[in-house]
Amino acid sequence: MRTRRSLPLAGALVVLVVGTALNAPAAAASGGVCNPGCSANVEFKSDGEILTVHDYSPDGLSAVAEFDTHRDGSISYFFNSNSYEGPPAVFNLDLPEGTLVRYRACLSHAGSGVYTNCSDWYNDVA
Repeated sequence: MRTRRSLPLAGALVVLVVGTALNAPAAAASGGVCNPGCSANVEFKSDGEILTVHDYSPDGLSAVAEFDTHRDGSISYFFNSNSYEGPPAVFNLDLPEGTLVRYRACLSHAGSGVYTNCSDWYNDVA
């Protein structure tokens, strides 16, 4: 009998927890990626569409974000030209709510157009 009486209580707790999770507001999508070795890091905060590019290595290369909005297939590049000694580069983007984006962290010689040692693409939503 004790087992039978505890089952309705356990079921009620499951309904309460699931119902609370379903009614909770959606969390803002945000993420970040490091390239192999983590000398370049890219973070995206969907609330306000803020892209931040960190340079974590004094290797003479620029940390760069490759950023794709999945709209027309063109990729935008955001450089941290502040170098390792400077602050991260912060970009305030203007994207429509719900825009699918993807980004990755790479290294580059400034102005060379060659991007190396990139992370995998990270998918997110603005």
